[in-house]
Amino acid sequence: PFLNSLLGSLPGLNSLDRLMVQANAKYPMGFYLLLGLFLAVVGLLVGSLLAHNTLLAILLAFILGGVPYVHLVRMKRLRSEKFKKQMPDGLDLIARSLKAGHAFSGGISMAAEEFNDPLGSEFTDMLDEINFGVSVPEALKNLTTRIECEEIRYFAMGVILQRETGGNLAELIETLA
Repeated sequence: PFLNSLLGSLPGLNSLDRLMVQANAKYPMGFYLLLGLFLAVVGLLVGSLLAHNTLLAILLAFILGGVPYVHLVRMKRLRSEKFKKQMPDGLDLIARSLKAGHAFSGGISMAAEEFNDPLGSEFTDMLDEINFGVSVPEALKNLTTRIECEEIRYFAMGVILQRETGGNLAELIETLA
């Protein structure tokens, strides 16, 4: 906990923190940094003991030290792809609920209940933010930072613009779907 609080206060680690949120990482930032450091030391020791070559040992240390970062990037990519696959059906459900007379938050709630991770959990997080007092446009912007996907940006900007200018939100979301 001490290491994680220390790492959270360092300004250069914001991108790693955002990557962990986008990858839905199970462990805190300190775990991944310590794992990378441990693997780098193991790579350095194995490379120097087995190959007796300093350059090869340093190269192996860099490769093994980067494994946790590569794993997080892969988890983020897989989660983003799964979100993209779920999104048309989720938007269609929201559009149908709006046509049935539900509010926007009611449609989001239905999609959150109907779908599993990542769409359901991200919509649940967005609803929690709205329920705790965050404005809908701000909650949508937070959603776009948690999921790096061009389609969710279109959805967020469309809803934000519709709330400011007016129009048929159900038709807009149906078109996006």
